[in-house]
Amino acid sequence: MIFVSKGYFKSKNCIREAQCTVAKAKPITLVHDPVRGGGSVEFIKNEECDTELRGIFEGRDIIVWHRIKVRAPASLAMPLHCKPACTHTPSCVLRQAFQDMSLQLLAEQLLLSCPSYTPAKNLPLYVPGEVTLQRIQFSSPVVLYASKNNPGAAAAAAMLVEGVDALSVTEVPPALGGVAATHLLLYLAHETYVGEAGDALAEELREARANHLPLVMLHENDMDNGGREFARFFETTPQDLIAGGLYTALAFANYPGPFRPISIALTHKYIADGLAGLAQMRAVGRLKRQGSVIMRRKKTNKKEDLSGVSVEKL
Repeated sequence: MIFVSKGYFKSKNCIREAQCTVAKAKPITLVHDPVRGGGSVEFIKNEECDTELRGIFEGRDIIVWHRIKVRAPASLAMPLHCKPACTHTPSCVLRQAFQDMSLQLLAEQLLLSCPSYTPAKNLPLYVPGEVTLQRIQFSSPVVLYASKNNPGAAAAAAMLVEGVDALSVTEVPPALGGVAATHLLLYLAHETYVGEAGDALAEELREARANHLPLVMLHENDMDNGGREFARFFETTPQDLIAGGLYTALAFANYPGPFRPISIALTHKYIADGLAGLAQMRAVGRLKRQGSVIMRRKKTNKKEDLSGVSVEKL
């Protein structure tokens, strides 16, 4: 395994290892951290790697190494297995869901390099209880509003609702009637908040927040599909929305390739958990109201107790 990072191909010892690996025709797996790798793969390949070693980049999928901690199920210590026929759903714990996929891809390339797996092209590896194996249930139907002023939101919403009967999409603004939206999808990408459409989108967000319409934020991380660093949105988002706490809510990273199903599953879980929490709050509210009514009735129907009053007073 070669961890493609800035400075790796500037180290004499690292170059010696890479040259020896290539000379002996050993299997090579390339891993790159886009956040802490010090530079892009293209920069490291073209600016730091010697011409004789650039061939290791040809025809190989480079595994993206993720360090993001999100809410996902199961324990990181659990082993990898082949996918079961039944998808069991254990309780969730805080762990690194995207990094688990990086580990799965790394383990897959390792196994595919072994003689026993030579004919195979891929292996159905999984971590027991991972979020993509959970059966997420929605307590009520969900209608996502994808604004026409938010470029890419309609396509992102279509991706989220695909194959899920409880989810649907509308492009009709809540104020104009039609199918009543239960959530507003904010798709954060390169064109978000740009031009007149951006101003109109900001106004829609203000209205949605004023009416307490739940917000679902999806941050595009595919740089070939309009993805941008999240810090950019602190420059383009109207300051009143930022000051009002727009980004205190969790924005889900929408990663490409094998990480995309995780992004979708985590977003589904967020919506489902929000519905469950809302239903629980409403149930508690009903119980409190019922309790108040019962207490008022008891006070109204309570008879005066005269057993302790003296005869003289009677």
